[in-house]
Amino acid sequence: MAWFHAVVGGAGMRYIMMVLRGNMRRNKGVHISVFVLMLIISLAFCSVLSYYTNSIRHDSEAMEEVGYGGMLAALYGENRLDAYGTSADKIIKNIGKCDAVQEVKATDVVYLLLKDCNGKGGNSSFVLNDTDSVLTYDQYDVDNKMTDRRLEKGEVSVPFSFIGMYDCKIGDTVELGNDNGSYTFKVASFFEDPYMGSSVMGIKTILISDEDFADLKAKAAEDNRSGLEDDKRSFELSKLIIIDKKPGLDLTEMEFERELNNVSDFASYCWITLSKEQAGNYMLLMTKVFSAVLLIFVVLLLVAAMIVLGHNIGSSIDMDFVNIGILKAVGMTNASVKLALLAGYMCTVAAGLFAGIPLAIPILKIINSATRSSSGLEVPSDINVGLVLCVILAILLLVAAFIMLKTRRISEATPIKAIRGGRDSVHFSSVLKLPVSGKKLGVSLAYRQFISEKKQYAAAIIVTAILAMFMILMNDMMRWFNSQNMLVDMFSVTKYDLTASFVDEDTQKDIENVISEHTAYRKYQMSSEYLLFDDVQMYCYIVEDPDMINTIRKGRTCTYDNEVLITQYVADGFHMNVGDTVTVKRGGVARKMVISGIYDSANDMGKNFAISKAAYSKFASEETVSESGVSGAAKSSSDEEEWSGKGICYDLDNTDECDAIIQEIDKRYGDNQGITYSIHSAKDDFEEVAGTVNIAIQGLTLLTYMLGAVFVIVTVIIVCGKVLMREQKDIGIYKALGFTSFRLRCQLAVRFIVTAVVGSLLGIVLALIVSKPFFKAGFESFGIYSFNLSTSVISLVIPLVFMSVLFSVVAFIRAGNIRKVQPQVLIADQ
Repeated sequence: MAWFHAVVGGAGMRYIMMVLRGNMRRNKGVHISVFVLMLIISLAFCSVLSYYTNSIRHDSEAMEEVGYGGMLAALYGENRLDAYGTSADKIIKNIGKCDAVQEVKATDVVYLLLKDCNGKGGNSSFVLNDTDSVLTYDQYDVDNKMTDRRLEKGEVSVPFSFIGMYDCKIGDTVELGNDNGSYTFKVASFFEDPYMGSSVMGIKTILISDEDFADLKAKAAEDNRSGLEDDKRSFELSKLIIIDKKPGLDLTEMEFERELNNVSDFASYCWITLSKEQAGNYMLLMTKVFSAVLLIFVVLLLVAAMIVLGHNIGSSIDMDFVNIGILKAVGMTNASVKLALLAGYMCTVAAGLFAGIPLAIPILKIINSATRSSSGLEVPSDINVGLVLCVILAILLLVAAFIMLKTRRISEATPIKAIRGGRDSVHFSSVLKLPVSGKKLGVSLAYRQFISEKKQYAAAIIVTAILAMFMILMNDMMRWFNSQNMLVDMFSVTKYDLTASFVDEDTQKDIENVISEHTAYRKYQMSSEYLLFDDVQMYCYIVEDPDMINTIRKGRTCTYDNEVLITQYVADGFHMNVGDTVTVKRGGVARKMVISGIYDSANDMGKNFAISKAAYSKFASEETVSESGVSGAAKSSSDEEEWSGKGICYDLDNTDECDAIIQEIDKRYGDNQGITYSIHSAKDDFEEVAGTVNIAIQGLTLLTYMLGAVFVIVTVIIVCGKVLMREQKDIGIYKALGFTSFRLRCQLAVRFIVTAVVGSLLGIVLALIVSKPFFKAGFESFGIYSFNLSTSVISLVIPLVFMSVLFSVVAFIRAGNIRKVQPQVLIADQ
């Protein structure tokens, strides 16, 4: 307390307030710049953290409001369950026998394909009644206001993600069904689906009216009575099961699923199962990834801001060395001078940080509005006050400690040095010094000034390096995801250029003749289905020719009918390796299989495996009895029919002919109503995912450049202002020798171009060093463990040019004060 009283009490407080007011007046521009930097950092932190936490909380709360329990299970269609010798009621009863289950609820569902929405389609859909009592959704009208209006006949309500995926608007037409029959509806509203509404999920929920749903149920009953074959149906009728876990059980989601399957084997009869945790991970996948990227960038901005602040404090101490000595001569202590500087800067920093909180609210609304079409969530725009205040307090403590560290040199200023006119002069020579050229006098002088005062530009160089590094990473990310081949490599496990499905063999032969006219090819079939992998339902690739799997990174392909391939994600999660044995189940049939290799695939975030068609056929030819006592017999003829003409992949010798082949096929057969087919290229398979991801990445990249530009502008303004103050006499000398203001401004701009180039080159080196671990962490979160990424020249050049132009323009404008400097400054009293 005695120390504190000595510092701030009596005359000490008067001196501190005098220094504080003087610094504020003299360095008003610097304090405004620091305020702007901290405002941006606060705004970014508040927006990103609030958006991230609000999304997680809202998705969980929305699941509870809709009626989802701990797990959702979509049973196979009634006719398929009949083929397995079971029914929905038996399966539900068996699930209820599990001790870990609190409650089981079921509701009717119709499985339909989205055939067309504004020229796009292909996603599987859960079609529900909009008045369903088990699952209830909030619908929104054309003004994005919640509405209680019930759907009428011929109307549908679709998830928000349809806006981004299909450019869907209220009033558009949606066609559901397949080549066997389709149903056309008008979009009457949008709704929030917290379970499957994200654009990255391949299954969507669609709501229809009571009357339409009753018509579909009647049609399904008629199809069942008539014994209509599966491949002749336009949809399937089944049940969605909602399973609640008993509260207080110490079971993870995966352990709970395994417990259910051990008792009931229910997942063997499900099209898909999805736990609440899995749904949340899929729904918030893009939110988490992009929030993490933005948080990393904001942290780098904070580091950059502290570098600028540290440079300004150091420059101020150097320029005010004499004044600090005088203050000590009249009675101020080192502590009181430090406290005065600390108080001034902390007031500015705190003002900027707290001012950013209310300004983040409109930014948060913009973010929520922009991401709603991809996330499918109506996230609230509330600031997470508690978390934000904790972050701001941490930043304030960090900045305060940093300022105290940078003001240690104040102790070097003494009254004796003030009498001598300041610190001792330092004369040095740089190995980088070049002779002054008469022909290029302006450029050579600018370079000499830069070399002799290079410490003045150190902050700008470091800030430029940090920003350039991140811009290069964002450029590469945008370039990679804009590449269709990149997405094909991430999400496809086999090599193919075209995929097709045919209703009859004659159409298939005709179209394959067209392909052979352009190039030789190799064909095989590939499908997918959710199977049980060690009692956990998992996405499974079924490949007719396993040799076409080209993403194997360890071991070999699944050549034999008792072999399976797994991803590195599965290997890590299940603690398995090549040569281990696993149990795979389908429809109550269980088979022991050997892991032959590890491959890469990003589907279901890496949670998938692959088997051959021969191995898949074994499930249809075997018959067992499951642990629940339900017969596992499957209809092999039905399974063969499911494969007929479906999922045929063509690996072309000449891939350049791909588009030409599709155009010719559509030209020949597109208008022929008697021929039904579907053919598209490999890159088209991922067009919807690519479109959504690309928009998000482009937005992130643009935001990075905008925030980077603001930081560059503020940094150049601060550094340039300090340089001009230090070089008042030099400018007067140059003007006395005949240099014009315009020429001197150009010299200063050249110095900052050199600064930008040096900083950008350093940023390029940093980007090349950190890019591999940075993207390795990102890709592994998608289940990709083996990748070959290269940095393009254009990705490196763009930040360099951007920084150089911005530095030179801002420096030239800021140097406008040079016009006010006259040669008389040489004889002015300093």
